[in-house]
Amino acid sequence: MIIIHTTCHKEFGGLEKRIYNESCKMAEMRHTMVIVAPKNSPLILRCSKLSDMGFITVPMEFTPKSAIKDYFALKRLYKKLKPNVLNTHGNIDSKVALLAAFGQNPPIFCKILSRHISAHVKPSWYNKILYNRLCSVIFTTADYTTAHLIKSLNIAPNRVFTMPSGVVPPKRLPTKDEARANLLKELHLDSNINSNLRFIGFVGRVSEDKGVGTIIEAFLSIAEKIPNYHLVFVGKAEAKYIESLKEIINQSLHKNKIHFIGFKEDTWGYYRAFDCKILASKEVEGISQSLLEAMYARCPVAASKIGGNCNIIKDGQTGLIFKPDSAKEIADTILRILSDKSKTDEQVKRAFKMIKDKYTIDSMIEKTLTIYKKFTLEAQ
Repeated sequence: MIIIHTTCHKEFGGLEKRIYNESCKMAEMRHTMVIVAPKNSPLILRCSKLSDMGFITVPMEFTPKSAIKDYFALKRLYKKLKPNVLNTHGNIDSKVALLAAFGQNPPIFCKILSRHISAHVKPSWYNKILYNRLCSVIFTTADYTTAHLIKSLNIAPNRVFTMPSGVVPPKRLPTKDEARANLLKELHLDSNINSNLRFIGFVGRVSEDKGVGTIIEAFLSIAEKIPNYHLVFVGKAEAKYIESLKEIINQSLHKNKIHFIGFKEDTWGYYRAFDCKILASKEVEGISQSLLEAMYARCPVAASKIGGNCNIIKDGQTGLIFKPDSAKEIADTILRILSDKSKTDEQVKRAFKMIKDKYTIDSMIEKTLTIYKKFTLEAQ
């Protein structure tokens, strides 16, 4: 098959990682992958190096001002390549790419709109057209989002599928001791003096909507109870936001125990180094790739009770759930994870088995191809 993925995003977060991982796996199965994304975006740059695997990259602006130009460029691309599948992933590109595919000759039989976040979609006339007429299939990353779209936009349930991103395990995971030693070195903490230090961590976009400030507040409230623990944030952040956080942190006696280490391409070692991974999103969340990866890495996890978090964290079974935007609940949850090692170890084992059984890249690809073929055959 010839499969086109579009996105208007210019970063390399969970959404782009999903497109890349899925496309690499599909290319190994001899499908032709076409990636349409902004020029010089990390996704385009990575995929442009994979032409020998059957990748085609097409730079496109995907901005409000370029919408008309992009529309006609996509029309020409569809006519030239005659794709079997179109899968859109962002806001602007979904509107332009799906509209350009409408009435295309030859037709694109399987047109997918992927909804990666759990924020509600307003039942406007345009969204009803976008979701009910311009696409044939909708992918979400959480059951919560699937149920909302069916109810809000009156979409037939057999057209909406929950499709979380599949985990791509590394060839080798470091041991816990190796990972801790590496993190101590990265933080310039002497491993001989600080051999008993342990870490609580966050991996993802470091921002207010991810509850980063609330995590810091929670940690500072219990820092004296867990003197051997440091708090580590791994992920991209706006400089102004980090500065505002540091103004608060610097007023604390525990300011040297909180670390921001920026975006990292490979985060597996951090999951292994952490004794607890926290995700404190306040309002919206699909099924987080960082949670899935942490679970596979056998890292204890806890997350706010919103969106897709509850799909994979069964409270007390595969991790712990806390009330959104509550520093007290986060603090209590961290203490529960660290103090009851036996229960935590059982949760870690169940979480790992769940990810291995249901959320790997192989299981995602198998389900995705089944849907591609089903809707292509039905349309024909």
